[in-house]
Amino acid sequence: MGNVLSIAAVLGFVLIGGAYFASTQLQMHETNRGVAADEYAVLARSVAIAGTERAMQHLASSFTNESFEGYFDQGTYDVVVTVSGTTATIISEGSVTASGNHQVTRTVRIVIQPVTSAVPPGFEYGLLVGGDLGIGGSGNILSIGVTDSTGATLNASVHTNSDLDVDGESANVAGFGSYSGSIDAPHGDVVFDPNYNPDGDPVIAYSEPVLIPILDPLQLANEFGIDVNVETDMPGSWSASGKWNCDLSGTLPGGSAADPLVIYCPGSMRLEDLLVEGYAIFIGEAETMIKGLVHSDVSTYPDGETSSLAIYSVGDILMSGSDEVWAQLFTNGTLKFHGEVVIYGSLITSGSLDLRGGATIHYRPTAEVLVMRRELLAGFRMVAYSEE
Repeated sequence: MGNVLSIAAVLGFVLIGGAYFASTQLQMHETNRGVAADEYAVLARSVAIAGTERAMQHLASSFTNESFEGYFDQGTYDVVVTVSGTTATIISEGSVTASGNHQVTRTVRIVIQPVTSAVPPGFEYGLLVGGDLGIGGSGNILSIGVTDSTGATLNASVHTNSDLDVDGESANVAGFGSYSGSIDAPHGDVVFDPNYNPDGDPVIAYSEPVLIPILDPLQLANEFGIDVNVETDMPGSWSASGKWNCDLSGTLPGGSAADPLVIYCPGSMRLEDLLVEGYAIFIGEAETMIKGLVHSDVSTYPDGETSSLAIYSVGDILMSGSDEVWAQLFTNGTLKFHGEVVIYGSLITSGSLDLRGGATIHYRPTAEVLVMRRELLAGFRMVAYSEE
């Protein structure tokens, strides 16, 4: 009897083990099929995106209806471009052949419009923030810093790619507000008061994220063309071991409205009580400190009052009480400030920003000559995007 039970037990373990092994193999097979299916789906999506890029090239040369097929990598794309007024819809279906001659497809749908402004969408804001944005306190947070007739149709608008938090109703923004995350602004309709709103549009609303480029300082400097490298061309203003590698103050000759002077700092940069005679672009590889008054002697631009200085900083831009800068500011960090600081121009920051502490921006539009070249070549703004 004992032997019979032992044999039965062994057979039982064998059957259970076989069933478990078969189940495991089946699960592994299904998993592998799933991974393979995902890989084909990713590939089909890449093929579809390649089709949209070709459609963009067509629209850049001729804003008209079109349809075409093509090949990319291991698949084919079938694209239809439909133009209606100033809007173009691109539908691109990418297809790849999986095992067993099974076709895997992915479709990308993009709605675009040509950029009608002289500068890309991100550079049209008085304030563009990549992270969370907090607004509070009292008085003007963003106002119109233009005194000529163009100011009648300008707005000092604000956008955040994340969450918008507005405290109270005492602050004032002379423009529209938009956000791509969540919103906590019970008095937003009071705080946001556009300078120009002929159609009575909502003053605060959700909007798709706005692309903020990653700043590659040397690439940017080469795009503009370096006129002055502080390390080699201004030895009296350069310190390899100091906290601020580039220390610029006093009066500095600038360039013209058509050809600004490009000043490159291969490190941290401090601009203190600096007057630029003309137009200039400052590019810094690390943090940038602004002390005292930093400005230009240019008061107007041929087509209206715009910024005549641009400051591109890879790291944070630092300001403290009573500091004032007349420039278009761009940082892949954020603006860090203490006390009342004033900006005549605009600000683009990849980080979060809290404006409850006393920063004021008097919006002056960006001059096309101060915008990074690759942004001007974009040509289109995306209105909608979906995949299926």
